[in-house]
Amino acid sequence: MDCYVNLGNVYSCLEKYDDALENFKKALMLEEKSSTVLFDIGNIMYLKGDKIEAVPS
Repeated sequence: MDCYVNLGNVYSCLEKYDDALENFKKALMLEEKSSTVLFDIGNIMYLKGDKIEAVPS
């Protein structure tokens, strides 16, 4: 899981948000309730301008 999170962080720094999101979702499949990964996914959605998906109701 850590490899996907780290790769997602690298893509995020490079502003490749779709690639970052893909890696964070892979990490989430390995550890479904990871608050760190959920936070990272929310941040990527926010950076992509999708504020509705960034904060689920």
